[in-house]
Amino acid sequence: MSRSSLHAIAALAVALAAPARPAAAQEPAPAPAARVQVRIPADTTIPWPDGRLPIAVRGTSGARVAVTIHAPEAGARPVLSQTLPAGVSATVWWNARETESSLVPSGRYLLRVAVMNDVGGATPVLERTLLVSRAPADTTAAPPPLAPSDFLPERAIARMGDPLPILSGIVTGVAATVLPELLSRPNLRLSAGGNGWRLGVAGVAIAAGIYGFVTSEGPQPLADNISLNRALRDQDARDRVLLRAANARAREAAPVRIRAEERAP
Repeated sequence: MSRSSLHAIAALAVALAAPARPAAAQEPAPAPAARVQVRIPADTTIPWPDGRLPIAVRGTSGARVAVTIHAPEAGARPVLSQTLPAGVSATVWWNARETESSLVPSGRYLLRVAVMNDVGGATPVLERTLLVSRAPADTTAAPPPLAPSDFLPERAIARMGDPLPILSGIVTGVAATVLPELLSRPNLRLSAGGNGWRLGVAGVAIAAGIYGFVTSEGPQPLADNISLNRALRDQDARDRVLLRAANARAREAAPVRIRAEERAP
């Protein structure tokens, strides 16, 4: 047998006599990271107060999904907080309410979705920015105030009557009754140097006063027009109260616009 054959046999014997080396322990394969899919309308308008924003969430089996919405300020209280059980895909509905009866203020809000699996692994937080605003309300502008031309005249200038018949009757009666007696007195005769001229002046003054009274003009109230103007003012006031109430209801019922913007994890 050749020398090389002997060396090969000896090397084989040494290898067979050496203790077997333990196989390296196989590390378990890492669990796949949990994933989540979120579908939300990019720009939608929901009616108020009964509308709701749909947030469709689909997670992997064995993963719990926590959905929250809150204002971006640190420590802000969530306006929505809901956790879906493991393996459940569902739609979370947000009614855009801050409390049971009030709408959240307009502004930015964060939609945050956190996904965890049973071994404690978690995906990075998935976020969307929600821009909440109130759509313009369908209101009616108030009418202008009542103008003076909207009212009827409440007073009229009235004459006392035709003065000539009255004045002529007075003058005739005074002359027929008084003048004969006055003229029969010697001391009243002008030729005797009496005071007849004074009585004449007094008579003219009296007649002029009566004429001025009879021909005078003065404002007289028009009762019917005053009543109609008062009714017009009252109706205008009632209409304005009803209009303000209708506009308040329209603003309260204005729809809510929500726009979603994607954020980096």
